Amino acid sequence: MQKKSYLICFIIGAILGSCTGNKSNNTNTTLSSQSEHADENPTFTFDNIKQHYTRGEDLILKMYSKNTSKIDSVIYAINDKKIGQVVGNEPFNYSLKQEKFGKQIIKAVVFSNGKREENSVNIDLFASNPPLLLSYSIVNIYPHDAKAFTQGLEFYGDNLIESTGNGVGPSGNKGKSSIRIVNPKTGQPIKKNELDDSIFGEGATVLNGKLYQLTYKNNLAYLYDINSLSVY
Repeated sequence: MQKKSYLICFIIGAILGSCTGNKSNNTNTTLSSQSEHADENPTFTFDNIKQHYTRGEDLILKMYSKNTSKIDSVIYAINDKKIGQVVGNEPFNYSLKQEKFGKQIIKAVVFSNGKREENSVNIDLFASNPPLLLSYSIVNIYPHDAKAFTQGLEFYGDNLIESTGNGVGPSGNKGKSSIRIVNPKTGQPIKKNELDDSIFGEGATVLNGKLYQLTYKNNLAYLYDINSLSVY
């Protein structure tokens, strides 16, 4: 009879322990849900942060509590890079001198009363000085062969070196891969060397008195005599 009493006590204790464990798990789930809900409707927001900053400015970060909750500490990050941590809610100064221009994502992880809450905001970082507005004037207009699918173009002396590919250009016509010496005043080739249709001509330039032409996806480069356009 005494053994049965011990057995009954053991079973009751096990049931109570199981209930206690479930209660603890439910509490953790609730806290997690509250934390996620708090992130969607944050208790803490950034205090007096601007939308636009310049590279010469310091970013002064501080949090604002909507319900006067006490802040234990805050971790700050910019573009997921930790930049500092403060105890309580002391202002945190960060120099933006080393950051790139454009949009920056500022994140704060706030610890308060045993809970953790994240909040983020976007700012725009501009140059300290506005860009200079440059003017231009048209010096000359040169005629050009509309059928030339130009890939490389540069002056060499008084003439133009032009490298063309084969494809559909703005004119809608299929071009022809070639290397040309062109009179810039007339747009007409002085000399021209056309390539096979399987070759797509790319950029060209002159080095040490020789003309080099690259190709696209053909793994070929051509070397020409600059005067005759004959291939070496």
